[in-house]
Amino acid sequence: MAKSEASSETKSKRLVAIIIIVLLLMLIGLVLAIGYYMVGGDLDVFGSKEAEPKEEHTVLLDEFVLNLRPENNVKNYIKVKVALMCKDKKDVKVIEANVNKLRDVIIADLREKTATEILDNGNISNIKTEMVTNLNTSLNRDMINGVYFIDLVVQ
Repeated sequence: MAKSEASSETKSKRLVAIIIIVLLLMLIGLVLAIGYYMVGGDLDVFGSKEAEPKEEHTVLLDEFVLNLRPENNVKNYIKVKVALMCKDKKDVKVIEANVNKLRDVIIADLREKTATEILDNGNISNIKTEMVTNLNTSLNRDMINGVYFIDLVVQ
């Protein structure tokens, strides 16, 4: 009977030792993973991220100073600096070659807006989306992916 108790005690000690070792290994792995991530490593274990980030190129246009559409017999003007974003470096050359055509489209789009429409924060993204569509239509290609208003003053 003493042999049975000793054997049972030895088995339980081994089981406890195995559990402790497994927990220590898990803890060490967790600490290493957190440390790697904190140092700036990339823990893309499941391959969910793209291999290489896509580039964005912007073309800064000269400043625009325009009259807006009158509202309640009040005339307002806008002073804005616009940057156009594209994904491909080749598109930058096309945009720069057609800068006058693109400026004309932007002028036409903005002159149709009232000060209230432009100053409404919820509407500015719609204005940008409309502008991207009109710019791409004028170029007969979908190369402009975004419009950024660098400076914007409405008076």
